[in-house]
Amino acid sequence: MGAWGYSVFDDDSALDFYDTLVENEDGDAFIDQIEEVLNNACESDYLEVDEGNAVLVSSCIIDACINNTEYKFPSDEYSQLISENHKAKLRSLRTTAVDAINAVLSENSELNELWYETETYEDWKNSIQKIKENLM
Repeated sequence: MGAWGYSVFDDDSALDFYDTLVENEDGDAFIDQIEEVLNNACESDYLEVDEGNAVLVSSCIIDACINNTEYKFPSDEYSQLISENHKAKLRSLRTTAVDAINAVLSENSELNELWYETETYEDWKNSIQKIKENLM
C-alpha cells in the first residue's frame, strides 16, 4: 500500500484516481465517472484497493462540493468542472456515496483489510467515518 498517512489523499492510488478524474474536460463525464465508481462499489462482492480509494476520492469531492468541506486535494481542478447543475447531481449521489463508503469499511474490502493491519487503523477509519457523516 503506497500510503504515507491516513487521510484520503495520502495514498498513491487515490492520487492516481484523482488525476484520471480531473483529466475529464467535460463536467458531465466527470460526474458520470464518479457515479460509476460509486455504483460499482455498491454492487461489488469485494473491493480492491484501487476501487476503495476511488470511492473515497469521489466521496470527498461530493462532500467538498455540497458541504464546502476542505480536503487536501492535490489541485483545485475538480472545482473548475463543477457547475451548479452538477452540484445538484452530486447531491443526489450522497446516499450512494454513503453505501459505497460502507463497502470500503466492510470485511469485503482490501483497503480496509490493509489498514486493519496498521497501527493507525482507528485514525484511518475515523477519518472515513467523518466523510460518511458529512454526507448523511
